[in-house]
Amino acid sequence: MTPTDETDRPSHAAGLLRRFQEFAGHPGEALANTMRRLIEKTTTVDVPTPELIEIAKTLDSVIARLEALPLRDARTSFSATATENDAQSYLAFGPLTGKLNPLAPPLGIQNENGVVIGHVNFGDAYEGPPGYVHGGYVAAVFDELLGVAQGFSGEPGVTGTLTVRYRRPTPLHTELRLEGHFDRVEGRKIFTTGKMYANGELTADATGLFIKIPREAYEAMKQNSAALREQRVTRKAAE
Repeated sequence: MTPTDETDRPSHAAGLLRRFQEFAGHPGEALANTMRRLIEKTTTVDVPTPELIEIAKTLDSVIARLEALPLRDARTSFSATATENDAQSYLAFGPLTGKLNPLAPPLGIQNENGVVIGHVNFGDAYEGPPGYVHGGYVAAVFDELLGVAQGFSGEPGVTGTLTVRYRRPTPLHTELRLEGHFDRVEGRKIFTTGKMYANGELTADATGLFIKIPREAYEAMKQNSAALREQRVTRKAAE
């Protein structure tokens, strides 16, 4: 069966989560980790102005090398209907799970008997209250985690409502554990729940309501992705 077959979508979602582990040790991870360290130091170190200017010039030369490289392919599918390549691309480069995206913490995710388990450790760049994670990032990882959990419904869906209850401040530099559950489907509505723990203590929980995407809307999103890809290629060629 194909990934979009109704009876196969939940198992397809579980299989894609297994492939997430393949990005451990990917050559691009070294670059992303170095850039994460750069971001961390940029937000915590008091650097004299002359040295800041010199560092910026050095980084500009590195960026120039990256700009000379070809663009990677854009994704055109997602959620329960994602192709294997697109799912891997999102897990690798996504803003929250992306081991190859320096903006991601990153959030590690895996499937444990239909429960989506997440692990993340936020550094100083994600600080809100002194010593604690900004609440917006707590909400963001719930959105990602529950977005994966809703994939077990077998339908592509987008976030309709995300409700987060902050039970206590979530500490920085601490291994956090998250649990995401797909609960049920009612018409176009997909219901999910999640929890976040630090050192065994509940710091936040969430409920996510996702909305199934009509086939025509899904196809329009794919076409828009292809158009954006062409625009990127055109801009790069003009540089």
